[in-house]
Amino acid sequence: MKRNKDDKKNSLELDGEEDVIDEEEYDILKKLKEHKKVYRDNFDQYKRLKGEVFYIQNNIDQLKESLIFNFEVWYDENFEPLAGSNEGMKPLDPGFSEN
Repeated sequence: MKRNKDDKKNSLELDGEEDVIDEEEYDILKKLKEHKKVYRDNFDQYKRLKGEVFYIQNNIDQLKESLIFNFEVWYDENFEPLAGSNEGMKPLDPGFSEN
């Protein structure tokens, strides 16, 4: 490959012609172009998936906050008014008896 570049450089200096590529270099350039296309496609897919992950994580965070808020409201409604006495602790099972 190095020799081909040197040969081209010498031929350009002597002939003054445009850069001509041989079959080996053409194949390499073609493969490079294909690899660049695959890279671009994969990178676009990565960016799309990263956006989806960000969106889903935002939804999870919002739902966590909502769950905590709703739990605190429920807790305050069921246990806070009588926090100083034992009557504030209502059993969850309606068939529960303290006997």
